[in-house]
Amino acid sequence: MQRYFLRTDPAFSAALFAILATAYALTRSHWLDDWDSVQFALALDDFDLRKHQPHPPGYPVYIAAAKVLRTVVPDAAAALTLLSSLAGAACASLFFLITRRDLDRTTALASTLIMAVSPLFWLQAGLALTDMFGFFFVMLFILLEGTAPTTRAGTIWRAIGCGLVAGISIGARPHFTLLILVYWLARTFFIDRSRAPAAVAAAALFAGFLIWFLPAAAATGGFDAYFDTSRAQFEWRFDNPEISVLGASIDARYLLYRAGAFFFALARSIGPVDSHSIVLGAIFLMPFLLLAWWSTNPSVTRPYIIALAFYFTLLFVILPAGNQRYFLPFTAIVGWSTPRLLALSRRRPALQAAVFGVLFVFNAVPTYWFVKELSKAPPPVAALEWVGSTHPDAIFHSSELSRHARVYLPLAEIRGTDPSRCSEFATSLASGRPVLSTLSTYCGIDGSQVAVFDRDRRVHRKHHFIAIYVYNAPAEASDS
Repeated sequence: MQRYFLRTDPAFSAALFAILATAYALTRSHWLDDWDSVQFALALDDFDLRKHQPHPPGYPVYIAAAKVLRTVVPDAAAALTLLSSLAGAACASLFFLITRRDLDRTTALASTLIMAVSPLFWLQAGLALTDMFGFFFVMLFILLEGTAPTTRAGTIWRAIGCGLVAGISIGARPHFTLLILVYWLARTFFIDRSRAPAAVAAAALFAGFLIWFLPAAAATGGFDAYFDTSRAQFEWRFDNPEISVLGASIDARYLLYRAGAFFFALARSIGPVDSHSIVLGAIFLMPFLLLAWWSTNPSVTRPYIIALAFYFTLLFVILPAGNQRYFLPFTAIVGWSTPRLLALSRRRPALQAAVFGVLFVFNAVPTYWFVKELSKAPPPVAALEWVGSTHPDAIFHSSELSRHARVYLPLAEIRGTDPSRCSEFATSLASGRPVLSTLSTYCGIDGSQVAVFDRDRRVHRKHHFIAIYVYNAPAEASDS
């Protein structure tokens, strides 16, 4: 409809970007929380998928953006987390412009703020991960695709812009490219509007893909090396039942477990409490979906919900179901559910303000506690700093922390925890040096817990708990 858009809105959006970028940057993490983050940091100096710097498919657009930012912010962790903060603010400002086309400024701003202060959105704006950066391309695509050119040339330029954004997004966060493409198709076939020239759009998408793929393949040793490394990564994922349905023996019990983990993670990512039941999850999720579907800008929200259904199917099939950060696109639904709620009381400003206040508190209170957690060293970093300060001469057996150790404990002797290498563990025990591990039992030998480092698992599930164990050398260690 575009009946509300004003010339001053881009400036208003820019001011919103500046405010949110400052808020996110001041509250962001100062560390590499995830082992993927460590790989991204190493890739800033030596991009090579064969070394998993970073892990395939490499996210080269994300790495390139971080390298540009690193020219101003030399520290790798600071540059990566700042990139997420800037991307988060950009997503919110683009979301405002998207919503502003169909709604008045107050309602569009209210919707944007509800999304921007939601727990998962703010968290991802403070972590050194690709999710928020990839989500920027989703928002940018929706903004470009929603333009209404009045000439044939304008339609072609819109198709070129959309295709380029879709193609480049594959190198930023390929999971989100599915969301973009399904949204594009849903808009093309279900919304009464001029259709994009398919050939032009496809050519632009391919051009956007080549922009990042050619330099990434060259840095990896050529096309064959890039594809072989990426294929090996995906084969490993697809064969692992803890990650993908494709590698599991599927039965009703497994599907129920996976569906429960999926639902729990989504509920935790948007709810004010650490939900543990499907009932609570449904209470949190269904109102957002229904309100967004019947929103006052359905030409955007309904295609997005359709695309989100396909994206969630992808998550369920090939990605770890309990990883909350994968649900970042749902935060847009939280924002787009706001206009319908406010519309129910549009003739009563006081009631509207009260509704907005409740929604804001519902989102902001858990966000406040999560953001406080970001100010603490993540468990992997805290554990390694403890090892370095209390046992600087120790031999440390930990596959779990081996990646973080490359950055936070580079001079220590770090060895793996492969069960087939018990002779190496026996050698460590016989060395007379302190032997530490993140395993409570290794090669049939029990360790004694000496330190624990934990954090709210909703901040980062993968590394929310780390325990350190010390081992005393026995008379003889087993090799079996």
